[in-house]
Amino acid sequence: MRDKGFTGEIEALYALAAVQRNGIGGDLIRQGAQHLLALEQKAAALWVLEDNHPARSFYETIGARVIGFREDVRTDATLNEVAYGWEDLSKDLRIPDGSLVS
Repeated sequence: MRDKGFTGEIEALYALAAVQRNGIGGDLIRQGAQHLLALEQKAAALWVLEDNHPARSFYETIGARVIGFREDVRTDATLNEVAYGWEDLSKDLRIPDGSLVS
């Protein structure tokens, strides 16, 4: 997504079902965003499977917007993915507890 100005990337984020909806995802995103901002990466993106509706809802809740689509063709399957991004992590990212990244 660098070609669209999203120079930071969150490569992978996964929380086991047993700990979802307890703030861990928000904490992980906040820490990742703080790290990216420290590296002067203001905008960031990530990819999520198109059918992963809980994750998509989470990213939308914390201020991400859809910025792209792709097909990841593999030997045994084709994965449809959606890119989500924040143009300015310090302003757009909203963690479920209502806080912004500082």
